[in-house]
Amino acid sequence: MAREPEFVFEYLKQVESLAQDVLSDRRDIIELNKKRDKTREAARALKKLDDKSEPVWLCCGNLFINFDQQKANYLLEKDQNSYDEQINKLHSGLKKKVNKLYEAENKPELKGYDLIPISKEEKQSLFELVGKN
Repeated sequence: MAREPEFVFEYLKQVESLAQDVLSDRRDIIELNKKRDKTREAARALKKLDDKSEPVWLCCGNLFINFDQQKANYLLEKDQNSYDEQINKLHSGLKKKVNKLYEAENKPELKGYDLIPISKEEKQSLFELVGKN
């Protein structure tokens, strides 16, 4: 009987830790999405400028730096790719963590949670097979 409360406590501690990891990754994904959206807005605003030779100011952390538009577009695109990679990495790790959490809670594994979207080539070949362009 004396071991039973300790076992329950350890079990709850393990489940809580796994759940905290899942929530932490979800918060990180949300924050990265916000940053990616701001970067996308900045890139969109740069494309709308009339004078392409005029330098622009970019906010880098707590600093404003003057760049030519081509360099600014390159930096924004690089940031966008970096955010995409980080988000994809967190998403793939999140799937594993959710499965571990469900396993610890003795719940059945989520069905369809590990689906992978089709690529552009697969989509195109599917449309060709069906007869749509």
